[in-house]
Amino acid sequence: LAPSQADVFFEGGTMQSTMQVAAKEADAIARKREFEATRRARMDIPKTFHYGTDAQALAAQLADKSKAKEEEEMHDRAYDEMRLKMDKHLMYVDQQRDKYLRDRDRAVDDYRKEHQRPDQRREFDLNDPEMLKKQEPARAGDDDPKLSASGLQKMAGEDLDVSERVRLQQAQLRDWNAKIQAEKDAKSAAEKHTADVWANHLLEADLKRCEYADKEAQM
Repeated sequence: LAPSQADVFFEGGTMQSTMQVAAKEADAIARKREFEATRRARMDIPKTFHYGTDAQALAAQLADKSKAKEEEEMHDRAYDEMRLKMDKHLMYVDQQRDKYLRDRDRAVDDYRKEHQRPDQRREFDLNDPEMLKKQEPARAGDDDPKLSASGLQKMAGEDLDVSERVRLQQAQLRDWNAKIQAEKDAKSAAEKHTADVWANHLLEADLKRCEYADKEAQM
């Protein structure tokens, strides 16, 4: 029987596939032989091959590592220089800020002492702690012409110096209290000022560090 068209096509396809496989195998064998010949040639030169180690590759790796180390050292030196400059700048900024705060506080205190004294307020007469002292007493002495028989301002056996003595004692007590309160207020103000200055210093330092860190990350 004559082979059909399908049988001829199948046999031709099988033969073609077999030839392609054989060609691939031949190419693989040729490449393996070429690689083996090259390897043997390298092994015959002791300067370039020693116990299976590629001296050129090792030299290239050492050169790359040395270059990377030099670049890292250069980067570290540049970073140290930038950090020192930043520290100097922050110290200068802190000094200028402290000077500005001192000048501002001094100017505020001077203005208050000159233009905002308690005795310059319109309602000072209502809250004047010396108001009773400024008023005339009901009795200035035994010979006060304002005394009358029905006024009952003059009694037998009374001590006329009692009021003066009590006044002096009260004045002394008020002075002591005022000094103590002034010292407490000054201490509280100084502590608050120091805390505010230190908080501002830490905030600015953190902002500067974040800013330089962002710049360094972008480099």
